[in-house]
Amino acid sequence: MCGYKEKPVFNEYGWLENGNCMSLKEKSEHVQVFKDGTFNAEIMLLQHPNGKWIGTLCYSLSICGGGSYPSIWEKQYDTRRNALNATLDKLIGYVENSTVQKDRKYLPLIKKMRASTGQLSLFDDF
Repeated sequence: MCGYKEKPVFNEYGWLENGNCMSLKEKSEHVQVFKDGTFNAEIMLLQHPNGKWIGTLCYSLSICGGGSYPSIWEKQYDTRRNALNATLDKLIGYVENSTVQKDRKYLPLIKKMRASTGQLSLFDDF
């Protein structure tokens, strides 16, 4: 669970009080995929104290958008590259499923970024 050592704490409404990674915010890395007026996509990468990585997405397209902040509920990956690629794959899916042609113009850019992260590098996870 995010590298936490303590037991989960629930508030009076049953919500998890210590279930987010806000204390790790200063260690997060922001990757701007694209920004074009009101259209944008940004990925936040975070390495948990347990050494695992997560990637979350915040995006805004013509008729849809969404986002999330790093939490214990995100899938964890062994490497930064795997977290980034998985998050880019989510974004590719959203853009490919958009019915608005204007949104699809970002697809080559996202796919190029995805392809470039697949290259081997000695310094990938440092």
